[in-house]
Amino acid sequence: MDKRRKLLIASSALLVIAIILGAYEYHNYQQKLKKYAAAAKVFESGQYEEAAKDFESLGGFRNADDLAKTARVFKELDSGNADGAVKAAEGISDFQLKDEELQKYIDGKKESYYQAAETLVSSSLYEEAAKIYKCLGKYKDSADASVYCEAMDRIEENDLDGAAALLEDIAGYKDAASLREKCQTYKEAAELQDKGDEASLNKAEEMFTGLGDFKDSSDRALACRSVGLFAQAKALADKKDYEGAEKILNEYPDNPYPGWQDLLKESRNEINYAKAEKYYKDEHYYKAYKIYNTLGDFKKSKEKAKKCKRDNPGNKILYQNPDYQSSSVKLTINNKGYMNSYIKLYSSSDKLAARIFIKEDGEATINLSSGTYHMNRAYGKQWYGKKDMFGDEGYYWKCKIGNSYDFVLKSGYIYTLKAGGSGDAVSNESMGAGDF
Repeated sequence: MDKRRKLLIASSALLVIAIILGAYEYHNYQQKLKKYAAAAKVFESGQYEEAAKDFESLGGFRNADDLAKTARVFKELDSGNADGAVKAAEGISDFQLKDEELQKYIDGKKESYYQAAETLVSSSLYEEAAKIYKCLGKYKDSADASVYCEAMDRIEENDLDGAAALLEDIAGYKDAASLREKCQTYKEAAELQDKGDEASLNKAEEMFTGLGDFKDSSDRALACRSVGLFAQAKALADKKDYEGAEKILNEYPDNPYPGWQDLLKESRNEINYAKAEKYYKDEHYYKAYKIYNTLGDFKKSKEKAKKCKRDNPGNKILYQNPDYQSSSVKLTINNKGYMNSYIKLYSSSDKLAARIFIKEDGEATINLSSGTYHMNRAYGKQWYGKKDMFGDEGYYWKCKIGNSYDFVLKSGYIYTLKAGGSGDAVSNESMGAGDF
């Protein structure tokens, strides 16, 4: 056999081998394609662990390795295990699939996770949001959002240097650049506040105020301002100018600055105590009683409150206008079945004719000149004097006799009235105003 014939036979054999290998590869490709399609269906049905194993069996065929990892990421995210999802996402490349349906399914799942992360952000749950964003790779702005959320979490943990470093890497994202500046400004302001001298505190207050609602800047600004304000209020209180002190302190009534609340309480107590003392001096015992009662043990206010409760005068004419004194009419007012009563008789021209106190179940008699009168009646348990009468616990009536407020007393007659409460109630606001 010549050399040329041998070469032809060898070439033919190689061709046959190539055809056989090609057929094998084609068959193998078709088999993998079927397995890939089957794994995709399992993936889209939400059976992520099974899908991951199926994709892993395909090796590197058509992003199968990335799909296996993605399936495990979805599995962990669905189960709420964000840490497990982050670990599963390690090494996933940002791939785009030829299989449009599978890619659409993956994008849809990522969108649902993205929205879940957005919800966490709206609730300031930055650490958990950062983990979810990190699992989504470059989907939308997830990569930057993950870093941003991590920075926000560090800000909450007061790691401002760490937050600033992260924000510097995403300076163009949202407000990252200005947020980084705020971290630096806050840190500088805090250092000035720690110095504690007047100039440093004034500067720190200005800086904190400029930071608005960043961290506790508003509280810090107030704390810096409070040093000077408290000193002013304390100086006024030391001079017994409690109203001046209270005016300063009450500008920030919930201020947690040390001593602020105690001095505010002391100033208010002193102001109210002074009011109660004046009411007591002016014989407005019920008004004084109400204030004393709120002061607790302050300057023995409990004891002073007790003194505001006056002994009732008994069955007694407390006052009678000389213009209406006469023996021509005898009027008896019977209080049987009623509490202590305080009666005011008025003439037809609204002049006060008499003031009468009648004890519970008692009666009182008064001699009057004849004429037309009308009567107001207060009744109650505890007496607080003629100005405040029975206080807010009393009842106050403009009384009707028959169907009229006016009644006529004729000369030479003896009359008896029962001190009922029929008529129209008189507002408690009229107490001590001279129109009861």
